[in-house]
Parts: sequence; structure tokens; C-alpha cells
Amino acid sequence: MLTLDEPEGVNGIVDYMSQLMPAIAAQGIDVAPLVARRWGLAGLQDLRRALRRLRPDVVHLQHPIVFPGRSYVPQILANLSPGVVTTHGGSSYGTLWGKVSLGPFMLRTRHLVFTTEFERDHALRWASWMHGRSSVIPIGSNIPARPAPTREPGLVVTFGLVRPQKGLEDVIAVARLARRAGGLGLRFQVIGQAPRSDGGYAERLRASAAGLPIEWPGELDREAAARALGRASVALLPFPDGASERRGSLLACLTAETPVITTPGPQCPPSLAEAVRLARPMNGDLAAGLLQALSDVLSNEPEWRRLSLAGAAHARRSGWEQIARRHVALYGTLAGRPESAR
Repeated sequence: MLTLDEPEGVNGIVDYMSQLMPAIAAQGIDVAPLVARRWGLAGLQDLRRALRRLRPDVVHLQHPIVFPGRSYVPQILANLSPGVVTTHGGSSYGTLWGKVSLGPFMLRTRHLVFTTEFERDHALRWASWMHGRSSVIPIGSNIPARPAPTREPGLVVTFGLVRPQKGLEDVIAVARLARRAGGLGLRFQVIGQAPRSDGGYAERLRASAAGLPIEWPGELDREAAARALGRASVALLPFPDGASERRGSLLACLTAETPVITTPGPQCPPSLAEAVRLARPMNGDLAAGLLQALSDVLSNEPEWRRLSLAGAAHARRSGWEQIARRHVALYGTLAGRPESAR
């Protein structure tokens, strides 16, 4: 399985694989990481030599893995060593760049895995020939469940990589509205690591929030993040493109049994919509709608409890054991040993 040599918390897809590989190994399958350190032609040769040494039954690639520059090494490798490709969030590229980025994977790939039905439907609209060679296997939470027996009153947590297009500006706007209203007993935590090449985004974001009741714990390891999510009263995740089941940060908050307030979008299926509180703008102001949703949930114990239980139940639908079993079944079919899927 192609991966990167990255520390925990830097790359969501690498963190996903750090959970997936041992889960598959627990099913009795030998999983070997194929570590890429270079993304030019020399790196491609490194990977090819490693594959000749390993002689795997199935090669599994994940896309996109964030790497310096725009490299097509994964696409070339997928055609030289056809196997399984999992694509994460390909719909965000649009149709044109989707074809440019994902199209090469569809030439010789034996099976294409999508993480949501929305992503699969989006790709099949222009790649219908992959219908019989594709399926959906959801992601799981990279963070373990550590719900606290009691929650810290008024603590609102936001979780995920600190980078653009995560709705963090809206979190700051909510904190500013709350302060204008006297604080409302709310304080905010933004938990997550800034990517190494964020161009100073995290620093500018913190500067814009000066004087607001926002804490920035920054990078936490998996256990510390799990405990922090489990202590919060509510999670605020205002994704600009709306909630979806490919959001690992959302799944982590649901796993913590923490009610989630988020935003609607085209990728939010009805089952997920029932497990979260979807906030909409009030008079054109999203921050006002988010703050109203926060107040409603925190002041209504039955609703808080419903969201906590419904969110946890939704997260359990994509536990790592179930995810691993589906991968094992796929590998067994491709390797000509369907009994492996038992």
C-alpha cells in the first residue's frame, strides 16, 4: 500500500492508512507499506524496485497523497502495476481536472474505490465504463472514542487541519458574535495542525481572532485529541462545501459522542443529516445561524442527548473492522482467492 513517511497529524490520508493497514493485518492479511520519498522519475524507479522485491498479490494506491509539486507518479505506477486505487474527494476537482487527475487511474486499474456514493456517482457520470470495476468503502475515524462522563460547559471545539476551506473564518465570526452578545458562556478551541507549507495562514488566522475567547492548542497526538473532543460540549464544523462522509474530522467528533453543528451541502446524505445539526444563514449571515444552532443545542438537553447518540451510532456504521473486512474481500477477489473475504 503506497504511503508517505509523514508524522501523525500532518496528512489526513496518511493517518487514514495508519489505521487501515493494521486493521487489515488483524484480518490475517500481510500488508506492506510502500513508502514514497521522491516524486520524480527516480522515485518511480524506487517504487518499481520495491514492488519487484515484495511481489505483492495486490498493489493499493491512495489518491491524492499530498506531495511537493504536481506529480503523476501515482498515476504512472497504477498503470505499470495495476491494482486498487482509492480516490478521496475527486469531485472537488471538477469535471475537467477530475479527468486530468483521475482519468489515468481508470485506464488499467483493476478496481477503483470511492469513499462515498456521491464521489462514485460524480465520477461515473464521465467514466461509466468503471461501473463494474468500482465500489464504495467509507472511511473511519482516525481518532479513538474517548467521551468524557461529564462535559466542560460551553466548550465548543473545532477539529481538523488548520488550512483554508475548512470554515475557520466562520468559527471566528461566531466567537465574535458571541462576545458581542455578552459571551453567552461560550469558549472555543481550535484543535489541529497547520500544514508545513500553509504560507502563514494559521498565524494570520490567530491574529484575526485576538481578544476572542478562542484557545489554540495546536498539534495534539491522537490520544490527546480524542480526550479533547470527548470533553467538549459541542463541535462546530462549518465546512464551506457542507458536511459529508469523507470528512474525517466530522467522523472523529461523532465518534467522541459530541453533538456536531455543521453546514448542509450536496454531499450530505439523509443518514448523516439526521446525526448532526445543520445550520443555515439567518438573514444572510451564516455566523448568526451557527450561533443560534449552538444556543439551541446547548440549551436543550434532550436534543443534545439525541445528537450525541445519533452521531455515535452513525460513526459506528464505518468502524475499522468493517472497513478492513470489505478491503479483504476485495483483495481476495482480485487475487483469485475469494475465501479470503470470509
